[in-house]
Amino acid sequence: MIIKLRHINQRLSYSTSVLLMAMILLLGCTTPEYMEEVELQEFINKESNGLTRSIETGKVTMKMSYRPIDFMVWQEIDNEIDSAKISQAFDNYDQYLYYVMQLSAGERDALYGSAVNQSDFSDKLQTLSFRMPQYINLTTSENDTIPLADAYYSRMFGMSASSDVLLVFNKEQIKSDEWISINTQEFGFKTGRRSFRFDLKDIKNTPKLIQLKPYHEIFEKN
Repeated sequence: MIIKLRHINQRLSYSTSVLLMAMILLLGCTTPEYMEEVELQEFINKESNGLTRSIETGKVTMKMSYRPIDFMVWQEIDNEIDSAKISQAFDNYDQYLYYVMQLSAGERDALYGSAVNQSDFSDKLQTLSFRMPQYINLTTSENDTIPLADAYYSRMFGMSASSDVLLVFNKEQIKSDEWISINTQEFGFKTGRRSFRFDLKDIKNTPKLIQLKPYHEIFEKN
C-alpha cells in the first residue's frame, strides 16, 4: 500500500511539473500588448509573426512589411508627448493601412545596385517616386480590388541597404476579415508579378508602442 501511494505521489509530482512547464512556455510565447520601438520593429521583421513577407527575384530581393499606425504617429509627433498632437495624428493616420516595400540588390539599394546606365537609373527613380500606383494594388479574401491610394519613396542617395517605398491603402475599402494580398506588376526591376499575402488577424494583434499606451487606453474607453 505504501509503495502504491509512493508511485501515485511520484506520478502526481511529475504531472504537476509538466503542467507548470507548459504554463511557463505558454506565458513565454504570449505576445505582449505593448513593446518598445526597437522591440516592435524586430517583431515585425520576423517573418514567422506574419507581418513581413520577402521574395528573391534574380538579383533583387523584395520585402513587404506592415507599418503600424503607432509608428506613423510617433514619427509625426517627433517623439513629443503632446495630447492634442497625438490625438490629431491618430485621426489623420487611422483611416489608412500602411506597408513598406523594400528593394535590395545584394546588400545595396536596388535603385543603385540594378541600374545599368544613367537613363535606366532615371527611369527607375521616376517610377519609384511617381508611378507606383500604376503597378500595385491590394486584393482581399472577399475578391475586392483596392487601388494604391498613395506611395512615398524615401530617397537615401545610395546610403541605405534598400530602396524603401511607403505604400498607402484606404482601410475603409477593406471589407474582408480574413486576409489581404498586396500585388505588384513588373515595374522595371525584373521582379515580375508578385503577391504578398497577410492574415488580418496578425495585423489586428500587432503590439502597440508602449510610449503611446496612455492614449490607446483613452481611445479604447471612448
